Amino acid sequence: MNRTVNAAMVVLARESSGLTQLALAKLLGITQGKLSKMESGQIPVTSDVLAALVHELDYPEKFYYQTFEVYPAGMHLYLFRKHKTMPARDLSRITALMNIYRSHIRNLLDAAEIDFKPVPEYEVEEFDSVATIAHAVRQYAHIPSGPIKNLTETLEDLGIVVVPFDPGTRMFAGASMLSEKPNYVVLINSQMPGDRFRWTLAHELAHMVMHRFPTLDMEGQANDFAAEFLMPGNEIGQYLSDLTLERLASLKRYWGVSMFSILQHALRLGKITERHHRTLIGRLARAGVTRLREPAELSIPVEVPSLLNELIDFHATELGYDADQLSDLLAIKPTTFLDRYRFKGRRLKLVQNVG
Repeated sequence: MNRTVNAAMVVLARESSGLTQLALAKLLGITQGKLSKMESGQIPVTSDVLAALVHELDYPEKFYYQTFEVYPAGMHLYLFRKHKTMPARDLSRITALMNIYRSHIRNLLDAAEIDFKPVPEYEVEEFDSVATIAHAVRQYAHIPSGPIKNLTETLEDLGIVVVPFDPGTRMFAGASMLSEKPNYVVLINSQMPGDRFRWTLAHELAHMVMHRFPTLDMEGQANDFAAEFLMPGNEIGQYLSDLTLERLASLKRYWGVSMFSILQHALRLGKITERHHRTLIGRLARAGVTRLREPAELSIPVEVPSLLNELIDFHATELGYDADQLSDLLAIKPTTFLDRYRFKGRRLKLVQNVG
């Protein structure tokens, strides 16, 4: 292990904890100027500051010695689905967490191989339309006609590690990032309704397939892909011409997407007019249905990812790791490991201090 504290890890620990430099400096009992110089690598992190970091934040000493490359926000390896007004601090915190999960997955995959078909990469310019790409991906992934029963499982079959978590804000839906392995990591808001959860996964898959480099119209293309991927026009189209609220509800149950997404797809496919679209939007509004809140009785169950926990289980059952050893492998505190991951192996033995 490198015994020099990596300044980038200090930044990562602070940002993933949602702290500003000033706030962390106060916790550590040092000036912001000193912390700033440590984070920029101008001065070394002293042993007393390192001890304070370990005490105040959720990471053990080993975390700060890691040397993996931290991907900065703004690189094309990040593909976010978020609200435009999302605060910078929340963006930094989520970006930092993505890097940490990426590190965990890299370490877990060093000893475990998973069988998967890599995510295909298609150039939009080489296809007639984004819809054609969506059909090509369905064919590549051997998805039968009709709705995708479990989209999370479909992505995991492509080697995509889906990580649900509570971001503490409704402004974040999901983000994807390419790891060192030939795998993508998707961080997704676990508090979203099931239909938005599925849509976000399809949206992120679109970015992986089509947008290794950002483009001006990438968000619109990703939405077009998600719609066609989840609801192929040649299958759902015949049911969209005479849309009513009742039919929207029925189609939602069948296809596992929101009524608003179906309505927008009908307009996109030319199955309804702008006037019909506005009329139905108004009827939904009068019924108390919004883009963020649809009737509870139409709720789509939130899918549960399994691949990441299967990697954890492999280390526990096949390689004999206990919770202490796994938390050391991932460079997080044992209590954090048990809180963050489902663990079927031997639990920690809690020892109470006496005296």
